[in-house]
Amino acid sequence: MSCPTGKKVIGTGGVAHGKYPNQLDTVAPSSALDGVLVEAALAESDGPPSSEYGAQAYAVCVNPVPGCGWRPVAADSPPRARPSR
Repeated sequence: MSCPTGKKVIGTGGVAHGKYPNQLDTVAPSSALDGVLVEAALAESDGPPSSEYGAQAYAVCVNPVPGCGWRPVAADSPPRARPSR
């Protein structure tokens, strides 16, 4: 799924669908923040042909804010400290 020209992704989502048990394998914005990649995989190893299941992507696209961009964070990164009040 791609954003309209000039817009950037700020949110993503996806849904797996089909006649057989399957699950979302990937939901990720593109590195340029101009679209979303969603992939589904069969939940069982001996499933049907690939035409029997699939995935649908969702993207929230907005006009870019100057100075904002993609900043990947490792899954094992510690949470950010909250400022004291």
